[in-house]
Amino acid sequence: GQEERRWRRGDLLAILCAVALGVAFAWLVLMVQGLNSDLREAHEARDALAKQVEQLGEKPVAGPPGSRG
Repeated sequence: GQEERRWRRGDLLAILCAVALGVAFAWLVLMVQGLNSDLREAHEARDALAKQVEQLGEKPVAGPPGSRG
């Protein structure tokens, strides 16, 4: 009766919370992957620019940590 219906409502709430947490976690993972990709591209662009500056005979101020700058 009444007690059984309340139990089912609690189960539904727990399932909805679990699904919401799963969706939030998946979104977070995707965002981190996107940021990681952006960072990798920025590092590649920085390295290419540093190489161009060296080819022009100058000293780059940006480059891999510890190597230049």
